[in-house]
Order: sequence, then C-alpha cells, then structure tokens
Amino acid sequence: MKKIILAALMMSSAFAGNLSDEFQTLLQEKLSFSGTVEVTTVADAYVGYVAQFEVTSYGETRPNWCYIVDTEIVECQDDWFNN
Repeated sequence: MKKIILAALMMSSAFAGNLSDEFQTLLQEKLSFSGTVEVTTVADAYVGYVAQFEVTSYGETRPNWCYIVDTEIVECQDDWFNN
C-alpha cells in the first residue's frame, strides 16, 4: 500500500512539474513587456489551474497569479498578458 501511495505522489508531482513548465512558457510568450516569468506553484482550480509566479522586469520582481484553462489565460491579478 505504501508503494502505491508513493508512486501516486511521485506521478502527481511530476505532472505538476510539467504543468509548471508549460504554464511558464505560455506566460513568458504572452508577457506584454520585456521581462521573465518564473512559476512557483500550480494549483488545481475547478475547471482549470491557478499558476502563481514571479515576474521580473526592470530590476523589480513582483508576485502574480493567473487562472488558466487548457492553454488560455482566463484571468490574472494584473493585466500584463496579450490575449
């Protein structure tokens, strides 16, 4: 039983890691100004996911979040992304 739980935990963390990479690429490509995006956490949210991340630009790093369904950015804390 412990092996099954451990395997499930490892698979879910790998899946979350893949989503982090995917969302980081998506957000970086849609950022409307010069800067970098680093996803810190991805959480399951009803139909989609909430990605929390940091945006660094002009020497300043700011936390942010976006609600993402499939590969579409639905809503963000700040409107920094091209649709």
